Amino acid sequence: MRETKLKPLLLPGLCAFVLTGCLDSDDSNGNDRNIGTFTQIGVENLSYETRSRSGTTDEEGRYSYLPGETISFSIGDLPIASNVPTAPFLTSMDFTEEQRQRLQEGDISEEGFHTHRIAEEELASSNRIAINTMRLIMALGEDLQTDPSKPIRITDRTIEQLNRYLAENEPDIDFSQPVLSFASPRTPKYDKKGNLEGGSVVNQMLDEICFEPEGDELCEPPPTRKEISETTDDGLRQDLEQKRQQILDARHTLSEISQNDVKNFLLSEAKDFRLDLEAPYFLDPDAVTLAPDETGIQEIRIRRIGSGGVQLQGIGALDASAQGDALNLHSVDWQSGVVEYSHHGDAGDSGTILVNFKIESPDFENYRWFRKTVKVCVTENSQCSQ
Repeated sequence: MRETKLKPLLLPGLCAFVLTGCLDSDDSNGNDRNIGTFTQIGVENLSYETRSRSGTTDEEGRYSYLPGETISFSIGDLPIASNVPTAPFLTSMDFTEEQRQRLQEGDISEEGFHTHRIAEEELASSNRIAINTMRLIMALGEDLQTDPSKPIRITDRTIEQLNRYLAENEPDIDFSQPVLSFASPRTPKYDKKGNLEGGSVVNQMLDEICFEPEGDELCEPPPTRKEISETTDDGLRQDLEQKRQQILDARHTLSEISQNDVKNFLLSEAKDFRLDLEAPYFLDPDAVTLAPDETGIQEIRIRRIGSGGVQLQGIGALDASAQGDALNLHSVDWQSGVVEYSHHGDAGDSGTILVNFKIESPDFENYRWFRKTVKVCVTENSQCSQ
């Protein structure tokens, strides 16, 4: 379970107010800047560039941008995304125009409501670029971890080794190739000299990077099979076998991060950002008790904490439904954020008003839908039984 961590809500405007100076202390226009993060939990040491600024993401995965810019990311000298519209939250599911269009299109849920979740599930499960790029980022992390409660830290030493390999070998890394090809072989095999056999271009690159501190024994070439077999001392032979295995085990390969690990990570990050965006909004009232003779039009309003109402900065679209035989839905007004309904039930009847809404954000294209419910009870008593 994700550990609860208090973080500032990374919304346009608010971010610039709260975090001005954190990444832009040398920028005279810092007050105009927004702060975004690559994943909610953060990926440290990604290089980024916008029209007005370049830098690397900090320990919380934060980058600085001006509204309306696009951003490009790289891992050291390896480009991973270009000309991505800036937003307060990005993952590899946002990297291409095709991905972004798919998210904006959304889907219709089984209940008949607009939803973005099906599109996110689809991209996290099967989109090659989203999976391959995030998988490599996770594999380059210092701890080779898939726990979404811990930031991914790519060290300067890893970047230096990566850049050196890129300069010497000029590998053709294609993030759009099939997931299995990108990550082959499924089970790493090493030849007598300790070199990876038959690995993909990316795994061959990872095999040349030592993730231990410089000078550590695990960064040495492993003892070869020939060296081990020619050793006559049984104790020394065992030591060499153990050292060889430890060195090989310290290497990172994509096979250590499954496709399902990547899917779960991306969906967990997307869910956490959606919850952050949704948090200020609530339905008023959040529960309703009506007497049998209160059959007139009732209303539910979407409100925002601190706004005194819904002052639509606002609601971009609105769906609603009345669930239960005792309720009638009369109108849905997305401009005012109001849903009107009535009941025709008897004492003891109950139902639910389900409200599905989309929030417009002035500085980025927000495709996410939020769903909240209000229980309505018809009773002679003042209490609504749950």
